[in-house]
Amino acid sequence: MGQLKEPHKTKNWEIFLYTFNTVSSNGALMLMGYYMFFTQNVLGLAASVVGIIATLMRVWDGVTDPIIGLVIDKTRTRFGKFRPFIAASFFLMSIPMVLLFNTPEEWGIGTKYAYTAVLYAVYIIGYTFQTVSTRAAQAILTKDPKQRPMFAQFQMITNGVSGAVLPLVMTTIMAPRYEQKMLDPQLWKDIVWVYVAVMGVSTILAIIGIRRCDVPENFGSLAQQKVSLKDTWHVLKGNRAIQMLVVAASTDKLASLMMGSVSVYIFANLLLNNALSGTYGMIRMIPSMLLSVFLINFARKYGLKKPFVCFTWASMILLIVMLVVGARPETTVLFLVVWALQQCLTSSITGMVNPMIADCADYETYRSGKFVPGIMGTIFTFVDKCISAFGSMLVGFALTIAGVGSQKLPTDTWISDKFYWTIMLIFCVPLILGHVATLIAMHFYPLTEEKMVEVQAALKERHAKEAEQTPAK
Repeated sequence: MGQLKEPHKTKNWEIFLYTFNTVSSNGALMLMGYYMFFTQNVLGLAASVVGIIATLMRVWDGVTDPIIGLVIDKTRTRFGKFRPFIAASFFLMSIPMVLLFNTPEEWGIGTKYAYTAVLYAVYIIGYTFQTVSTRAAQAILTKDPKQRPMFAQFQMITNGVSGAVLPLVMTTIMAPRYEQKMLDPQLWKDIVWVYVAVMGVSTILAIIGIRRCDVPENFGSLAQQKVSLKDTWHVLKGNRAIQMLVVAASTDKLASLMMGSVSVYIFANLLLNNALSGTYGMIRMIPSMLLSVFLINFARKYGLKKPFVCFTWASMILLIVMLVVGARPETTVLFLVVWALQQCLTSSITGMVNPMIADCADYETYRSGKFVPGIMGTIFTFVDKCISAFGSMLVGFALTIAGVGSQKLPTDTWISDKFYWTIMLIFCVPLILGHVATLIAMHFYPLTEEKMVEVQAALKERHAKEAEQTPAK
């Protein structure tokens, strides 16, 4: 071995570019969030059956996560540890997406079920590659606790812009040009290429951003230890920080997926203005960016735990207000203003999870002496996906109970009071309960600002001792 080197100082623009990895994965997730809407209203499949398929696929994907994390921890190529997985994820997501949204309408119902299920399974493996890479690579992107929250700030900006522009392009610019609007098969055949193009550019930018960090000498000697599936159990059993973070984030994720699955109905069948969806996204982008500036200053000053808790409390209060105000044409402005504020807080909470996983990875190295960012990331995604997988199934059953599980629902049309309350309860209540679980979990989360200072100081001292004991070539 050569002389160990102190990990390089990451430049802010590198952190900024690496957030585009989440732009790619979130772009795919955004379009695939219409999976139930598309299969029910365009392909004519039953919502309850599609919900079960989506649930089974996500559970299966969660089971594969520990294996993917282990492979990442063992990977050391000339192209780095993470870049090969980032590149592969683009193709594993984009190709199934293109094929799925081009499903021939003339096929039989059984064929459509099987075809879309297989494509969904392949897509979700690619999605795992990318999300695990995003989370695991936080451990090498920067070791500076004051710099890590910047990923959350930049992520809010990049994802805020893409999250506003892409729905605007689909619902406000493109959909009105098609004869059947959102129900027109050709719309989906065209819009998928817009998403794939954004994903491709974002993947390239992310690879550029992490290129200087994703090198063997930056992993240190700890990265060369032997790791096995047993380490997954040891980490999950002994690392209280990742235990509590998993509980907090996975319960919120389940609720957020349910919320996202029915958001299309908020505009189309409650507010009765489907085209407003894209405009709303653009308007929301500005306060999201302003809040991100506040977030970074708050998090850099007080660490990640305290802002995480504060934003969760605020989001929960706004969700209760939304449920009381209601989503009706006469309350459109007030409802959307409150929703915009709530989404800003939710995106702040979500953006802080990845840097917190990096803190958990450092805590594991501090606690056990093992550097296992891949396993750390996949422990999180395994539990997260297994729990959140039930979101699609629950939404499918709820729509069936509301009497619309097998119907094509026209846009800008009132369905019924029963349908209204079904959507509103799915939209607000699960996330309120998820926030309650988050607040309880954060009470037991050990990585305060003071604790992370202790952890980083101990790791730096350990690194210096290894450098002294390792002979140069």
